[in-house]
Amino acid sequence: MDEPVLSGRERRILAQIEARLRSDSRLLDRELRTMRLYRPRRPRLTAQLVLGGLGVLVAVSGVMLAAGVVLARPLLIGSVIGFWAGGLVILLRHR
Repeated sequence: MDEPVLSGRERRILAQIEARLRSDSRLLDRELRTMRLYRPRRPRLTAQLVLGGLGVLVAVSGVMLAAGVVLARPLLIGSVIGFWAGGLVILLRHR
């Protein structure tokens, strides 16, 4: 019988807290969410960011390809492939 004994006032307060938690499931959900020990996952990239990244890849690779053709530089033309590979890796890694 080493259990702590609650006074009448403490029992009423505890009953009020329990009643409030039972009546408001959103409050209970919030309380339970804030007690978790793991870190939440980062949000995924939105479709707008992915499309924007792909747009930048297309624009820059188009300029690089055109410059490689005009200047007759095979290395610049070949670097377009590397640029696309690197850009896609970056976009896919942040999903």
